[in-house]
Amino acid sequence: MRIQHAKQEICTILSLFEDRFSRPSFKIFSSFIISFIQLGKEVHTSSMVRSLAHSFLRRSLCSFTRFLGESVWTVEELTETALGQFFQTLRISVRDVLFLIVDDTLVQKTGKKIPGCRWHKDHAQNMANVFGHQWVLSALLFKDFLLPLSPSCITRKAHEGVVAFRPNHPGQKDR
Repeated sequence: MRIQHAKQEICTILSLFEDRFSRPSFKIFSSFIISFIQLGKEVHTSSMVRSLAHSFLRRSLCSFTRFLGESVWTVEELTETALGQFFQTLRISVRDVLFLIVDDTLVQKTGKKIPGCRWHKDHAQNMANVFGHQWVLSALLFKDFLLPLSPSCITRKAHEGVVAFRPNHPGQKDR
């Protein structure tokens, strides 16, 4: 099924986030979103960045790394903008029924030096131990509209409890 004015509608939606970024950062943000839409669920960030860096953006790989790891924008600001638009566009009122959906998933990994990977009990595999990332995802559901919110990669350490994982920046000590 083809949506008639998809490109224009995507650009309109992306423009809602424009004031959260500098002009160069907004160009990279828009490229990421459009690439994820075009390439679908099989895309990997690293391969997408390589293709974007050498395509129309003509940027080095370092600019994408800085955008993802060292920039001044925050996920919370983007979520705030998305939530505002979600409530405004769908005209959600005080008496409307909304569902907050929270779910976790395990992503199995094979490398032993991948940041944030730990052993987790997998309830879907009869409590088998699985090495990888555990993601917790949340979303708001209103009628037929779903707004994904704050995905978090978590780790469990006996002496720290449950903590959200954030990759270290260069020069930052391990936590």
